[in-house]
Amino acid sequence: MDIMPTSTTTAINQANNVGIEQFLRILSSQLNNQDPLKPIDNQDFLSQIAQFSSLQQSQALNQKVDQLLVMQAATQSIGLLGRDITFNDPATGVTAGRVAGLSFDQGTPLLSVNTPTGAAPISINFSQIVSIR
Repeated sequence: MDIMPTSTTTAINQANNVGIEQFLRILSSQLNNQDPLKPIDNQDFLSQIAQFSSLQQSQALNQKVDQLLVMQAATQSIGLLGRDITFNDPATGVTAGRVAGLSFDQGTPLLSVNTPTGAAPISINFSQIVSIR
């Protein structure tokens, strides 16, 4: 037996960041439009609130995991300072260089790499690294 009507389930699934106010509006609309001969059971009502609480906790956990990954990437990038690396450069292909600096673009670490050619430092991200020496 489905606890939540399809329209309520669809509304909740359409927005990943449903706030408590939006949820309460959906719930109050559901209560206002229910069949008077089949009113919503208290257990069903509490179950919906528990499901929403679980959804909020899952979203908060996902945000914390994302923050943890950003911090881990930052920590790893600090360890690469002064190290020689080989990386994929979209312009020249596989290139070697030394990590000279570190910057962040929207929380993503970018490594500033000096190449042996003496050209301006190249900014790369972790996904471009082929090897570390």
